[in-house]
Amino acid sequence: YKQQSEENIFFFEDSLAIMNTQALLNENFLNTHSLERKFQSSSTKKKNVILVILESFGSRYVGYLGGANATPNFDNYSNSAYVFMNMYGSGSRTHWGVSTLLTATYPSYTNSYMNLPRSQKSFYTLAQSFKKNGYKNIFIYGGDSSFDNMGTFFLSNGFDKVIDQDSFTDTRHSKNIWGYHDEALYEKIVETIKNQEKPFFITALTLSSHEPFDIPSNKIKSYTHDFQKNFYNSILYADVVFSEFYSKLEAEGILDNTIVAVIGDHGAQINGEFVDIIDKNRLLAMIFDKDLQPVKNYNTASQADFSVTLLDVAGIQDVLNTSGVSLLNKKKDNAIMIFGSSIICIFDENFIVYDTNSKSAFFKDFNNTLLEPIDNKKLTNCLSQIQSANIIYRKD
Repeated sequence: YKQQSEENIFFFEDSLAIMNTQALLNENFLNTHSLERKFQSSSTKKKNVILVILESFGSRYVGYLGGANATPNFDNYSNSAYVFMNMYGSGSRTHWGVSTLLTATYPSYTNSYMNLPRSQKSFYTLAQSFKKNGYKNIFIYGGDSSFDNMGTFFLSNGFDKVIDQDSFTDTRHSKNIWGYHDEALYEKIVETIKNQEKPFFITALTLSSHEPFDIPSNKIKSYTHDFQKNFYNSILYADVVFSEFYSKLEAEGILDNTIVAVIGDHGAQINGEFVDIIDKNRLLAMIFDKDLQPVKNYNTASQADFSVTLLDVAGIQDVLNTSGVSLLNKKKDNAIMIFGSSIICIFDENFIVYDTNSKSAFFKDFNNTLLEPIDNKKLTNCLSQIQSANIIYRKD
């Protein structure tokens, strides 16, 4: 295995990487040298879409995922939404999660697509699929959209408009060092919707649950200055204000023809043994749609799969060349995560960690027991998917 440059990833011949990935994804591909296939939604009705990406929403603080009881409203919603129980983040920072969600493609392990040079123009994002289907595409963030090159990347790749902190003029709302709090963001979403004539795809990124967890004190009970307590309360706050936002959408009749999708960008305090890192990066992920039956989906899957599933629910048709697949009618048993120099390949009952520096790997179960020998087929499939994503990057 070798890496030729920061942008070009080679574990195998490209043809072998594509062949392995095609066999794994089991779609009706248009050719033998890419992941291109015609995507036909199972829904007959196109709907507006609001995608909310929640800062640091991993299993550690989400009640229905077995974490601390900091999410009573989301726990309640988990009984009435389409919920993904084993949805994993692609990395430990926002730029990994956001770029994977919006490109529906596994990341490069060198950097995210928001920062790599060849993805700065005409690179696939969900916004392009929505645009082909007649939608207006808007990204909303309460902070500075130049952070991690977000604004430039989005406007160059299918988004029509970026709204950030410079457009938040309501003096009733407070800020922390990152920008305006979640309640201001949700208010801006509702305001933006009311001014839309075309069908819309709105992506919003929250920030209140980011360190230093300086949140408005009027929404929850007072909290101490202990780090974990502050984080716990920032999740409580995020849970409360999302619930208020969702109730407002319902009261205004917006939900009659609008899907709301919610997912974490990554988990919180991701460190420790790989077993712990993996579980902390298991994310809150759910889709609210009145035409979709409540389901708890236990597929082991990635943020890239969440995005293609969202296209499916929304009634979108396009030719896709992505790592992700829709989970509505397909079984999935793997996900991939980037952590430092490691590629973590997660399966239903075990995982493989491949270190890109030492070119070594180990294989464990979720009891942290070393499994030998390494399952080379699983490792090959994992690295093939990473290389196939890089082929998309190189040729998009």
